[in-house]
Amino acid sequence: MLFLYFQAIISPLVFACFFLKKTDQRLISIFLVGFYLLVFAMAFRFGVDWYEYEKSFENPGENYFEYGYVALEKLFSYLGFNYYVFQFVVKFCFWLACLKLMSKYSTLNPFSIFLYFLLSTVFLNDFIRQQLAATFIFIALIRLKKGFLQFFLLVFLGSLFHKSAFFVLPFYFLYQSKKVEYIFILLALIAFGLCILVYSIL
Repeated sequence: MLFLYFQAIISPLVFACFFLKKTDQRLISIFLVGFYLLVFAMAFRFGVDWYEYEKSFENPGENYFEYGYVALEKLFSYLGFNYYVFQFVVKFCFWLACLKLMSKYSTLNPFSIFLYFLLSTVFLNDFIRQQLAATFIFIALIRLKKGFLQFFLLVFLGSLFHKSAFFVLPFYFLYQSKKVEYIFILLALIAFGLCILVYSIL
């Protein structure tokens, strides 16, 4: 419920983007990303999965998580960082990639980011592994025109953090039809979100 209040407070600013220039929209987008990062990444022990992930961070390898995620946990732990710093870095990378993706494909960046937040609140707070995978998915979508090999490698890297990333692969071939380029982006994001929900239940 608290997040809905946040959305209500900033919604006038978001809808103002319909009447603003691109440069002003970008400033609002950066503000929104910074605001959401502050809300989610700066929260301490907030969310149903925090304790499970914190326990995993303190005892890496003693769980069922993917190899890439466990390796990243061990790296941060070896460098002397705690889980709070770890999750902040993950969410920072996620929101930065999200901002880049929206800037590339959306004509109304602030509204797209606002809508994405509104429809993905649970995902944005608790699902650390999925956010890592999504970061690579976003980069892959940004670099679609670089060819299938690069797209596949980025998706593969994402799958090292959450295996649902592989479900995005078929959409590359849909992208080859230029008439549905932007529909593809929307479908890819929706499909990835649905896969996250399914795999989170399993």
